[in-house]
Amino acid sequence: MALVLETPRLLLRDELLEDTDAFLSYRCKECFWRHIPTEVPTRDSIAERIAKFLPEQTANPRRLYFLAAVERDASNVMAEDSMHLLPHRSAEIGFAVSDARWGHGLGSEILFGLLSFGFRQLDLHRAFCRVEPSNGPSIRVLRKSGMTCEGVQRHVAIVRNAWWDLAQYSILDHEFPRERSTKLDSSLQ
Repeated sequence: MALVLETPRLLLRDELLEDTDAFLSYRCKECFWRHIPTEVPTRDSIAERIAKFLPEQTANPRRLYFLAAVERDASNVMAEDSMHLLPHRSAEIGFAVSDARWGHGLGSEILFGLLSFGFRQLDLHRAFCRVEPSNGPSIRVLRKSGMTCEGVQRHVAIVRNAWWDLAQYSILDHEFPRERSTKLDSSLQ
């Protein structure tokens, strides 16, 4: 059964091979991948990644979630998020939004939806996200969600012929608001 999470404006659903071109439309732009330690995406690399993780959608127990964020009204893919369940009720999460939709509060909405699912339905104790330290907009979204910076891991990855530092942010289950906060609601308007 396919996973679908609802937020006020979006559906977060399992990725499909049919999403390849929608992902490519924004992932191929330098403004998208410059802060992500990944090779420059191609149509083939995106399709291969989706195909590789399709079996995870029916795994039991499920450990990986790769979700497309789509508009409720139009079903247009405009963002994505992921969750990798780890031992000790922990998970690494990630999110990315199409540059055409930056500044509309979608990152906060997606992150809140993903954290709600993790803490409320999967009984997580801790969730964390790693981000390139100069990615100010993503760091603001993480802080707005209540995440705390744990520090910077230096030269943790080598991608595109360069060493990458990554800052790690986390939140614990008792720190996550059980109800949507007014501060978060106002960012979604």
